[in-house]
Amino acid sequence: MISRFASNVVLSKVRAMYGRRLIKKDYLDLLNCKSVGEIASILKCKSDYFQILQELNESNVHRGQLEALIKKKIFYDTGAICRYELSTGEQFSGYIIMRMEIEQILHTLRLLSAGKSPRYIYSMPLFFNKHTKINLPALIKVENFKDFLEALSGSRYRKILAPFEPRAGENILFSKIEVMLYFQLYNTIFDVIKKYTKGEAQKELYEIFNSYVDFYNFVRIVRLKKYYNTPPEDLYPLLLPFGTLRQKQIQDMVQAESYDKAIEMMKKTNAGRKIANIEFRYVDELPLRVNYLKCNRLIRFSVYPSVVMFSYIALCEIELSNITSIIEGIRYKVPSEEIFKILVW
Repeated sequence: MISRFASNVVLSKVRAMYGRRLIKKDYLDLLNCKSVGEIASILKCKSDYFQILQELNESNVHRGQLEALIKKKIFYDTGAICRYELSTGEQFSGYIIMRMEIEQILHTLRLLSAGKSPRYIYSMPLFFNKHTKINLPALIKVENFKDFLEALSGSRYRKILAPFEPRAGENILFSKIEVMLYFQLYNTIFDVIKKYTKGEAQKELYEIFNSYVDFYNFVRIVRLKKYYNTPPEDLYPLLLPFGTLRQKQIQDMVQAESYDKAIEMMKKTNAGRKIANIEFRYVDELPLRVNYLKCNRLIRFSVYPSVVMFSYIALCEIELSNITSIIEGIRYKVPSEEIFKILVW
């Protein structure tokens, strides 16, 4: 059981990290930039980004290079938090490591699906390298799915993903692999929450993860219906079997005649009522916007280290998403006021 002293240490550490987050003024400064180099210069002045950007040459920086370096911040921050969790005997660090591993795997598969070899890997901090059985140096060099499986040979993922090896001329079934990996991830975290937490802490953790899964499933339904006209029978296997949405509610949205009908159905659910007062331009924004409001509240007021830790990680990922949106918007010369509308803060 975590001691009161250890609990206070974790809470203080995470909230101090949260206090160094980017705020509205920072985003406005970034939106005034004219190039990726200018964005890098501004971020380098922020204490949280200085360490990962200090050796970067702003005059010759590529968009992908900057995005990869910024991604490291989450790994470093998560590594720092994990060390506190491990030292206090908490059971949640395994989930965080698993999440990082899945990010590495999906990143590699995206490039392979596009016919490209991985040019870089999101460099994990030393802490994670010590706790993963994925052969990271081999993963960066894979040229095909067989190489990919070989890099996973010492991990739990090889057995899970081996059945998805495509035959000659076939495409990688990325969507099915993604949902399988996320199934493993959420099955793990819900099992940990059930076994190792109770009372209000358990309730708050379920609130975070169930809400995210609800909107993950909802967004997947409406996107596949709108952009790919995916038939209902092909849609069900691409959803996660978790969350608070009832089977009948999911079935109704899957069978809905149109994208708009599915949105109206979602708004009538307990989960969907949360979006009544949320402004959004694209449905893809909803998981982040709902998660931001929830985690921003919990990181301030929850008294449970695991809740505050997961809230911080979610908020870090939202910050990364904001920066990436700004980089992409400036690259394609989107007006700054339009980019600002899709930022979550």
